Amino acid sequence: MTDFDEFPEPVQSALSRIWGALSEEQRDEAALLLKLLEGVGLRTLRWLLEEMAREVDPLLRPRHNVVIVGPANVGKSTLYNQLLSPDQPRAEVSHIPGTTRANQPGEGWGFAIVDTPGADAVGNVGQQERQMALEAAEKGDLLVIMFEAPQRGER
Repeated sequence: MTDFDEFPEPVQSALSRIWGALSEEQRDEAALLLKLLEGVGLRTLRWLLEEMAREVDPLLRPRHNVVIVGPANVGKSTLYNQLLSPDQPRAEVSHIPGTTRANQPGEGWGFAIVDTPGADAVGNVGQQERQMALEAAEKGDLLVIMFEAPQRGER
């Protein structure tokens, strides 16, 4: 199906270029879709394309980079897991401070996210972890800064 004569010339050229860029499998799928759309009115087709564009639009936009930073053991990895896949945690979580030793990137729906190590550790390892967290924070579009809330009666 490479005959686009029914379309005006600028559209014919564009369709021919697009068709030429498709694999044989993609051409077969496109031909089937075009066959299914035969007889569909322009108003319905326009509505369908607008609905598809609305669903696809977030995928075409640049992804925002979210970075979770804060001291060790305040729940950064727990939040990271909840935002990405609550049923299948990706970051290790424990009551032991310093469990996260390196930045851990992940992909969410419409955003990229980074879980960082605690930025408050001391010593050489602590300095390296802090540096990793700060480098990730510099690249972030949105920072989630977490702190431990004081318990009742603490100040």
